[in-house]
Amino acid sequence: MKARQRKSGRQPLSYAAKIIANDRSWGRDCRLVDISDGGALLVTEEPLELPQEFMLALSGSITRRCQLRWSEDCDVGVLFVR
Repeated sequence: MKARQRKSGRQPLSYAAKIIANDRSWGRDCRLVDISDGGALLVTEEPLELPQEFMLALSGSITRRCQLRWSEDCDVGVLFVR
């Protein structure tokens, strides 16, 4: 059902990333499992309570500001904030 709500297709991948609080007070490891121009699907090792907005660190200094769209168990859907 969530796939029908997407505005652009997602490309599957498997990439280690990190969810980071906007104030950088905490971080949690995750895996980026698919991505599109507008958002992504993340998988965490355990279910997390996440804020509505946070940063996603992809590699080195590359980060994306994200808005939480949904979460279910260890799956987290995010929208990239431009």
